[in-house]
Amino acid sequence: MPDRPVIFGFGSACVDFRIHIPDMGAGYTAKVLADDTMELGGGACANCLVQAARLGGECTYLGKLGNDPQGQLILNLFHEENIKTKLIEPTGRILSPFNVAVYKGKNNERVGGYLLPNSLGTISTAEAAQLASFIPEGASVIVEIGEIPIESIIAFLRAVHSKGALIYMDVDLDPISQMGTSIETFEVAASLADILIPNYEAIRDIYGMNDRKSLCRLLYERTGSTVIITAGGEDIEYFDRKKGAGSVPVARIANPLDTVGAGDSFHGSLIYFMGVGNSLEAAIKKASICAGETCMGFGARASMPYHLK
Repeated sequence: MPDRPVIFGFGSACVDFRIHIPDMGAGYTAKVLADDTMELGGGACANCLVQAARLGGECTYLGKLGNDPQGQLILNLFHEENIKTKLIEPTGRILSPFNVAVYKGKNNERVGGYLLPNSLGTISTAEAAQLASFIPEGASVIVEIGEIPIESIIAFLRAVHSKGALIYMDVDLDPISQMGTSIETFEVAASLADILIPNYEAIRDIYGMNDRKSLCRLLYERTGSTVIITAGGEDIEYFDRKKGAGSVPVARIANPLDTVGAGDSFHGSLIYFMGVGNSLEAAIKKASICAGETCMGFGARASMPYHLK
């Protein structure tokens, strides 16, 4: 196994605009003046790569950004983390990805996060295949089901699959209600992944199942992929296509400050620890610890660890 696993990411990288507003009450719907704003690095795929790079992975982001201040900030933050970039040149007036997350009141209660249409949605199947050409045999690849069109994701996956790379798939948005695809098309994409690591909130409504053990088995049966499902502070359920079902207690953290980014940290550290030779269960346990530490800072990347304590 290599000392520095080679990891590529194809998915979201954005600027997180965090806006704080006073709590005006549940029935208030008029204009609100924000009293504080923050600009932070974000995006599920980008956060995943940041965590893997901090642990020692050799990471590269694949994607498309606009020629604008947000795009330059995203690049600067990647370079600060020693993450390489391979980008499709922007055409026309397209926006780099950004997310607006709103918090209210003294307790920073999250109101919601809003992703705007952006450059990732313009990636064509040909461009996706072009990006896949940068991936060498034996690399690990994280692919995110989110803002990139599902047809382009499938084109990318097929090109990567032919190279023998190890493919992880994060499902960050519900592909049916938010991406407008079908279960059948989603399962075509998921079947091209070796390890499926969906966001529980994004996947449970597709199949109408609340039992994560059963959902893991169902996803394995329908895709043939190893499946790992996390759900905040609940135990981590998985179905290993080689060894069957398993469960790992989640690492408990007292008084977490901010849980945003914990799932991305889990994914990045899981890929890293698998890449240096850990078993699936051992990698899950270590990744859970990294995810817990991420909750101790405000912002997805503020407390992502550089090593296990």
